[in-house]
Amino acid sequence: KNFSNQQPATAEPVLPPRLHPGDTIAVVHPAGPVVDPVAFESGLHILRHFGLQLRHHHPSGSGPDYLAARDEERVRELQRLWADDEVKALMAARGGYGCLRIIGQLDLDFLRSH
Repeated sequence: KNFSNQQPATAEPVLPPRLHPGDTIAVVHPAGPVVDPVAFESGLHILRHFGLQLRHHHPSGSGPDYLAARDEERVRELQRLWADDEVKALMAARGGYGCLRIIGQLDLDFLRSH
């Protein structure tokens, strides 16, 4: 398909508010498990160094070994933290195939409303 004669997007990007020391961010696991706990803890330390408060849910590991948890648990936890009014941002511990597995299960109307 030829896309060359399509009009460029004119919508401005939607940018979240800046984070400030004292703000709370949630570290989520929408895909795979943490494979290097030392590096993961080092990353959390850096975020704390910037004065950010952290919410971190340790997934159950109930899914296949290449996923942090079952799809349903990862969706539930992501949406719970998304709706938490104290959480100013979400940060994924890892990305990957697990995100593709759950994207169709996310309630987009729910996410837009929060």
